[in-house]
Amino acid sequence: MRPRPTTRVQLASQVPVGQASDATATDNCGAVALSFAETNNGGAGSPTSPLIITRTYTATDGSGNSNAATQLITVIDDTPPTIGAPANVIASTGPTATTCGTLIGDGTLGTASANDNSGSVTITRSGVPAGNVFPVGTTTVSYTARDAAANTTTATQLVTVIDNTRPTVTAPPNVIRAATSIITLVSDSELGSATAADNCPGVTVTRSGVPAGNLFPHGTTTISYTATDASGNTASATQTVTLNATATSVCALVRSYIANAGIANSLCVKLDAAAAARARGSLNAHDNVIDAFANEVDAQRRNGTLTGAQADALIALARTL
Repeated sequence: MRPRPTTRVQLASQVPVGQASDATATDNCGAVALSFAETNNGGAGSPTSPLIITRTYTATDGSGNSNAATQLITVIDDTPPTIGAPANVIASTGPTATTCGTLIGDGTLGTASANDNSGSVTITRSGVPAGNVFPVGTTTVSYTARDAAANTTTATQLVTVIDNTRPTVTAPPNVIRAATSIITLVSDSELGSATAADNCPGVTVTRSGVPAGNLFPHGTTTISYTATDASGNTASATQTVTLNATATSVCALVRSYIANAGIANSLCVKLDAAAAARARGSLNAHDNVIDAFANEVDAQRRNGTLTGAQADALIALARTL
């Protein structure tokens, strides 16, 4: 007798229904009766647990003689499912973030899709941080499709969070001081330090606008403090340093402009007198002395000892005493 040949299929549903007529038999004395029996090993039909079906066909002739033959059908589903991850996601922390990350809900992440030859497939997801709060940078989310035979396929999604939150920076208080000379030393400790904060670690503060040697001129100088975070976001704040003119500081400027000691001394005496008059509350006397100072400076302008810019600077500073 001859059964159907041994075969292999992917799914149990692809195994045809067995019946005695699947086999053929002949006998020297004519017709024979065919019977059929089927057993299996209880396997799952997976690569690690094949399902093996044994079909036994028995031919019996009219004299009771019999002969048997077997057919083996092996079921092994070794075809992995297919899976498509949702599209990559790019998000930002936003202008008011207080943490170094952002919430990205499941609706934004999307859903993976999968198919399998068996028609049955489950999808699991891994790599999503607790609470769906993704940190700054790129996080890989994995989606794994698994069929009934334990075949798996994985696809990944990239979730990128960009830190676009600017740091905050607070400049130290403004500084107002009396000038002691043409330029006046204001130390770093007197200037103070800026403070900065950011939603992510790594913020630094740089300072600009401080004159060489911390030597400040008369008037107001603006210092800028810039906070820069690890992502390159910046914020700035300013501090002003004001050096108010004094008789001593303006006198020093006079002597730097005028080489003639007699003329310089004359001008410096007037500056001292103006400061003393203001201290006494004698404003008329103060103004008269300053006018005299201005007239003498103008004379030095006319004779070429002072430039126009130098003369204007001396008069302007003197009027602030």
